Amino acid sequence: MSVNFIGFDSAWTDNPIMPGAICSLSYDGKCFNKFNVPTLVCLSQALEFIRKIHVSGQLTLIAIDQPTIVPNLSGMRPGERVAASAISWLGGGIQPANRSKIGMFDDGAPLWEFLRDLEATEDPERARLADSGLYIIEVFPALALPTFHEDFCGRLRGPRYNPARRKTFRHADWVRANEVLATEAQSFDCRAFDIWWA
Repeated sequence: MSVNFIGFDSAWTDNPIMPGAICSLSYDGKCFNKFNVPTLVCLSQALEFIRKIHVSGQLTLIAIDQPTIVPNLSGMRPGERVAASAISWLGGGIQPANRSKIGMFDDGAPLWEFLRDLEATEDPERARLADSGLYIIEVFPALALPTFHEDFCGRLRGPRYNPARRKTFRHADWVRANEVLATEAQSFDCRAFDIWWA
């Protein structure tokens, strides 16, 4: 079964000065190939990127680092409370998503138009069993890295790899995170990623 995997960090707002980033990787049933390297995009460009990757009759899974279901007017969503506990233990923090955040999650936020135009199914359980269709899932990358390597799993051991946060950024963490991801890609014989990484 062939699958397209798309990773999209939307940056939460559709700000052209601080765009999000998107990339993709395809699996043809035997190996990973067709790696589209991370590219800076606004929401409309991300939509165009996804439409070029997804082929009718094929399975495409979009992992988005962005809240996609935000019914609460204030505070945190229940799932965020669970994630926040684990991320705090790792030494990080979480930005709560709620409808009071104008431009991010209010009724006129660009995210909702993006999701409507995308017309993807948001149902992780169905996505696991599907052999075709366009699916989207919300992800927490801060919780993924500790599963890839024990260096990042422990009290206050989460990597600080965001250069935009100058006070907490650690170059060694950035290098280590990239090494861990490269090793993970090699374990799946993902040569397309190896070529880009080299």
